[in-house]
Amino acid sequence: MFEQVEARIKKIDEAELSRPAKRDYEVETGPTQKTKLFRADPKLFERKFMAKLIVMPLHEHELNLRGIDPRTRAEFPIEMRQLVQIYRHGHKPLNEFFEMLTSRCPEGHRPDKLTAFLNSPECNQDVLFTSQSGSDAWQFFVYATTAEEAEARTAAILRLFDCGAARPLQRYFLAEAQKHLTQARQGCDEFAKLSDEITAEEEKIAKPSEVSPDILSQLKAQRVMVAVELAGLNARVKACDSMLNEPKRLEVSTLQSISDMKVKAEIERIGTKEKLDQINAFIAEGDRRDAIQQNVDRLNTRRTNVVRQASNAAIEADTCAALVEYYAPRELEGNKIVVNPIEWTE
Repeated sequence: MFEQVEARIKKIDEAELSRPAKRDYEVETGPTQKTKLFRADPKLFERKFMAKLIVMPLHEHELNLRGIDPRTRAEFPIEMRQLVQIYRHGHKPLNEFFEMLTSRCPEGHRPDKLTAFLNSPECNQDVLFTSQSGSDAWQFFVYATTAEEAEARTAAILRLFDCGAARPLQRYFLAEAQKHLTQARQGCDEFAKLSDEITAEEEKIAKPSEVSPDILSQLKAQRVMVAVELAGLNARVKACDSMLNEPKRLEVSTLQSISDMKVKAEIERIGTKEKLDQINAFIAEGDRRDAIQQNVDRLNTRRTNVVRQASNAAIEADTCAALVEYYAPRELEGNKIVVNPIEWTE
């Protein structure tokens, strides 16, 4: 999954998102259009041309996000939240709409010759904005004295929208996608490291051992009994030594019996100590294998957590990448702007 997400993000041209969108639309000249005066303003008669621009709607229902929508999170920046609303619904009055877009548009990307017009109250008189009934498509009717001016004003509107709304959203979500991808990559590296550690530990106990967990438990119980037995033998030898150190008080036959008893105890002590040493060796082996297995279990738990965290990060990265693609500059109906001469009617 990480590789798929990484490939998806690499396809996004970060340098392209730092530039205004390339619009390859056609400008079509339509027939003269009889238009009824929609307000009592003599200046309308000076507007001889109208450019019609239809910005196609978003398809939110087609946005298939693999993770939680970051736009719904409390930490989603307020300025980005405002742009999402602008991108969805626009704003009225238009000059305030364009002022907001201008404030978020890098200076070098603004339509400088027409920015002042779009931000002025005059824009509200010469540009009409509506939403098509039954859809989220936007319709702009841009009036001007010449066809060239109508086209230029319309192009300026597109530039402001692309650079003031679409590109900032795309750049934000790309940065978020890259951040989550870095976290996922670190998780993949940690996963590989833990896998190597697990393999190395498992190799230490790969060779079969006779000391099973059940036998280990029995050996530990047996060690207690053998240790008690050895302590008894030590005490017997010590007692014999104590009596042999005072031979004058004892008869020769008694001394001989004590000496024989000591020899027998020492022999038994040697055997019991060897037995205890072997039991301890087996227990040490069992404890070592048990410790290694416990470490393997801990490493496996860590690796499982790393997998989950890396997976979540990859999903977040993929979700943000989908939003980068979603907030691409909105398409135009027919990929064209239609400019019509106007004949005003009462």
